[in-house]
Amino acid sequence: PPPTPGAPRRSMYDPDELAEEQRERNLRQQLNKAFRNFVQKTELVAQSEPHSSALEFDAPSRDLSFHGRALREMVEISPCRDCIVSLSENPPFVLSLDDVEHVHFERVIYGAKNFDIAFVLKASAVEPGQDEVRMVTMVPMQHLDTLQKWLVDVVEQLYTQGTRAMNWKTMMAVAREPSFYSDKDEDGEPKPIGWAFLMDSTEGGEEEEDEEEEGEAFEADEDDDDDDDDDDDD
Repeated sequence: PPPTPGAPRRSMYDPDELAEEQRERNLRQQLNKAFRNFVQKTELVAQSEPHSSALEFDAPSRDLSFHGRALREMVEISPCRDCIVSLSENPPFVLSLDDVEHVHFERVIYGAKNFDIAFVLKASAVEPGQDEVRMVTMVPMQHLDTLQKWLVDVVEQLYTQGTRAMNWKTMMAVAREPSFYSDKDEDGEPKPIGWAFLMDSTEGGEEEEDEEEEGEAFEADEDDDDDDDDDDDD
């Protein structure tokens, strides 16, 4: 019902809800402060004698955070200096960048909304029964340039990209062959070195399309010339 004329207006927000939100903010600040103190004290102990060690804490970069499907569901994923993590949901997703041999961006198509990222693990980092490739899928396209720049500038990790989703079981069988990082195949023929073939296959496809278009254009020109010759004969 409409408010009674002259009656005081009620707040749009419940005071109890506002108080609860304020308590949550205060608790979050207290936890952040307590953890910051824990980090500082732990690093001091680790650096002091006789416990001297290279213990360091890593922190997620909120500016680089993005959403994607890791493990079972869509989560917020945050790159760090040495890893990428998603810690807000269970089970947590943690991938050490030291374990990554190569990064490939899949389904990078002009006009598409999402792309996938394949993190190929080093053979030494793969436990028995563990997948050799860790996937993060359904990443919004607006994060592509930022993530690629982060890989090159911060992680110093080269990457490739393509328009298709790859069959990684087949790919890894090829990648583990002794000649994978050679510039020649078993028959001595030149071939792309290592993961470069993922980029070469994409570029090759574009070149083939360009050649086909040029061929079609050339055929069309010939037809036009033939028509002109017929007109001249007339």
